[in-house]
Amino acid sequence: MLAAADNITLPPDMPPAAALHHLADGLTRIIDTNLAALMADDSAEPVHKARVALRRLRTALDAFAPILDDDRADALHDRARALFRLLGTVRDADVMAIRFADTDRAEKTAAHASHQRAKIRKALKKKKAQGFRDGVMRRLTGKSWRQTGKKARAFREGPMTTLAALALDRAWDKALSNGLDLAQMSVRAQHGLRKDLKALRYLSEFFADLWPGALSDLFLADLRALQDDLGEVSDSATARAHGHEQAAEPDTQSATDRAAAAWRQIVMRGPWWRDQAEG
Repeated sequence: MLAAADNITLPPDMPPAAALHHLADGLTRIIDTNLAALMADDSAEPVHKARVALRRLRTALDAFAPILDDDRADALHDRARALFRLLGTVRDADVMAIRFADTDRAEKTAAHASHQRAKIRKALKKKKAQGFRDGVMRRLTGKSWRQTGKKARAFREGPMTTLAALALDRAWDKALSNGLDLAQMSVRAQHGLRKDLKALRYLSEFFADLWPGALSDLFLADLRALQDDLGEVSDSATARAHGHEQAAEPDTQSATDRAAAAWRQIVMRGPWWRDQAEG
């Protein structure tokens, strides 16, 4: 069974520096495990799971920016971003192969996905990408990874809830900046919301145990359903752009309607962590 990236949480009493290392260690292990699986497994699963873990890692790095040295953070982001984009070519090909599986373009799209997978394997081997974890954890050893200054020290020595609430607040505000009425959003705004919701979801999953008794489970259930519907809308649009005129129609409109209702519900309930953080 391939490693999944949605079960890494933080114990309530873990200090920020240890929390950063805990998340980085767990996520990079998942990345390396799935990269190794990709070299032998032709399914879409290891590519998808590696990309999700890379997104989560970058979200974690952003969350810990107040205590993480800027240059070190930039180097880690660059490494994760490059690997994510490399894997993106085969991920896109896999999605299209699935979408066109029952059409006259099935053979062509499947062959393209196979070709992209072969290219990615060569690239990963050349770049020695399966050593990704070692490279990340090496950059987080010692004390040179730490942000300097009194403010950074206060965050580092303070409770994890302070840093977590700051990261969650920023992610919430960024998601809201896309608009409140999803049905009236442009395609670009919907795409922006989808990306921002991923960060909000990952942070909520990381930090859910920091506020026991908060309504994080309800919030996450709504958020996951919303993301699934937005993903359906996005994948259908991509498939149609590649010539699949009946891609997920008429279900795309239903997915949009469900997503709009879910987003209204999430906004109405508000951030799950704020009452606890302010209390």
